[in-house]
Amino acid sequence: MTFLIAVILIEFFLLKILSTRFTQLLFTVFVLITRSRTVSVTIMTFLLFPGTVLHELSHLFTAEVLGVQTGKLTLAPESIEEAEVRSGSVMMAESDPFRRTAIGLSPLTTGSVVIFLLAIFLTSLTTGTALVAFVLPLPTIPPEWNALATGVLLYLIIVISTTMFSSKDDMKGVFPVLFALALVFLAFYVVGIRITIPDTILVQMISIFETIGKALGIAVIVNVIGTILTYGLVKFVRKVRKI
Repeated sequence: MTFLIAVILIEFFLLKILSTRFTQLLFTVFVLITRSRTVSVTIMTFLLFPGTVLHELSHLFTAEVLGVQTGKLTLAPESIEEAEVRSGSVMMAESDPFRRTAIGLSPLTTGSVVIFLLAIFLTSLTTGTALVAFVLPLPTIPPEWNALATGVLLYLIIVISTTMFSSKDDMKGVFPVLFALALVFLAFYVVGIRITIPDTILVQMISIFETIGKALGIAVIVNVIGTILTYGLVKFVRKVRKI
């Protein structure tokens, strides 16, 4: 299972790099075409809106469940003058490091679950075989709508994988908590304390991690293709407009 966890962490790392690069290239395309930063930001905000909603609502709901008071919720940039534009935000009261960590990482958890569900639907639609046996019946799509449904699913996978990573503000206090937990587990290991997992549960956990790895792998492939195509589009537009 250690290997599966390492693979998933590598996939998250690749998704972070690819999604950032893809977003930069796509924004560059719109700037080259429109010659307007305002218009380009507006288009990007519209395209990423589903992911923004999921990201900010993840923060909001997690904070409410953990008893942290929340305030104003925004789902669009309040200003585009800064170098880095915030597509959304939610105000919340100060809390302890552990609740802050849970709130900060909530979009990554929620986004992973949504990508997992989208990957199941996508593989079922394109190959006729689901990525994993699913307890709920998958929606039935008429054959003539397969191409459109596939495009929508690919779009959502790109958008969710692009927006599910937490910002620098979201990650404040996260790394110290994770480091402290790592030290605790290391101390347990050094003194000989081992956490044993029953075989039946371990088999189920391995199956879950394998499925998550496959779903994230699909997201990585989609982002690679999107990044390559967008990079080519940037080159093409620059050549056509002689920029």
